[in-house]
Amino acid sequence: VVGSVKGALAKEIPWGAARIESTLVDGISRGRSEGYIVSFRDRPDLTQSYVMEWAEQGRFVVSELQKAAQASQTGVVDWLTSRDAVFRSFWIANVIVVHDSDRVTLEGLRSFGEIESIQPLKTWILHEPLSRSGEMINAAESNLSRVMAPDVWALGIRGSGIVVGNLDTGVLYTHN
Repeated sequence: VVGSVKGALAKEIPWGAARIESTLVDGISRGRSEGYIVSFRDRPDLTQSYVMEWAEQGRFVVSELQKAAQASQTGVVDWLTSRDAVFRSFWIANVIVVHDSDRVTLEGLRSFGEIESIQPLKTWILHEPLSRSGEMINAAESNLSRVMAPDVWALGIRGSGIVVGNLDTGVLYTHN
């Protein structure tokens, strides 16, 4: 699992026109090869899409996001390519994930005013749930009680055959 941490957990420092997490600068300065997420400033105005029909809205939003990413990422993509950096562009969030980079490559990104911030890639450890032995609690958790799930279950409705799904752009803990 890959993510980034900002704010109280990480010290950000001004870096050219962008902000960068100090641990990334420290690591690369010590000669380590590092991965990071480059976030761009440009966000398209999607308010026109609010009154569009569903299919038209989808086409419009995709087109505007792709145009914004193309316009803001082109110079950085060219720079990273010239440095043989391993990276991937994501138009939907207007970010580039650089998987492996050296100090010279990172330093070169200072000159790009379109960059908003650079955060290091983090690897998170997912721990397996602990198995419990002994007596299990046979009660609904409080959140299920609040939505009155036990009342629905008492009617014999268990959700069998129902598929619940979620489509999201990923996890941005800042909700920006």
